[in-house]
Amino acid sequence: MNGTVFEPPLHETKIRTSVPLVADIQNFAQDVFDTVREPLLVLDAGLRVRSANSAFYQTFHVSAAETENQLIYELGNGQWDIAALRTLLEDIVPFVESSYRAATTADKRAIVGLSMGGGQSLTTGLSHLDTFDWIGGFSSAPPEGDLEKTFPNLTADAAKKLGLLWVGVGKKDFLLERNEKFNAWLTDHQIKHTWVLSEGGHEWPVWRKYLAEFLPLIFR
Repeated sequence: MNGTVFEPPLHETKIRTSVPLVADIQNFAQDVFDTVREPLLVLDAGLRVRSANSAFYQTFHVSAAETENQLIYELGNGQWDIAALRTLLEDIVPFVESSYRAATTADKRAIVGLSMGGGQSLTTGLSHLDTFDWIGGFSSAPPEGDLEKTFPNLTADAAKKLGLLWVGVGKKDFLLERNEKFNAWLTDHQIKHTWVLSEGGHEWPVWRKYLAEFLPLIFR
């Protein structure tokens, strides 16, 4: 990030002395960025990687040359080229932030959905802990298979930053078993979360109830 200080000509001496301070702040911020244990990327407005921290290179076994200035969707042979992620980064977040007085930090962002959208919300949110602190899934179709590969950075320590991870499903829902397996995986890996098993199936009355329970819990 480049910083420029504009002041009247009479304050030229102050301008010259402020430049090293800006550089010091930038260097300090970069040092903090590099020491964070979770992999992080900094993207420019075109969704190209401006920089990555050491944890990112170590986790994904890539170099700076392979990463910087690349589109996020081109990293790792396209492993980040996910339709839901594209929609979120390219359409939803920019629209909200440009159209409304919306906060732009993770502690003020939530992602939640139902059914297939719930699965996408869980996958996107838990893959981007630096973007969302509040994550929910209602009667979701959570990811299956090798979840360690799906969420390589989701550890008990990393999840401590979350304000809320909320997973709910009805006892008669056809996705009950899938949600139970996901809940068991989260529990086994000591990922803090709220598990809600309610009456009902895959239907609107259940989701209305979940929304009423979820909303008062976020942004607290």
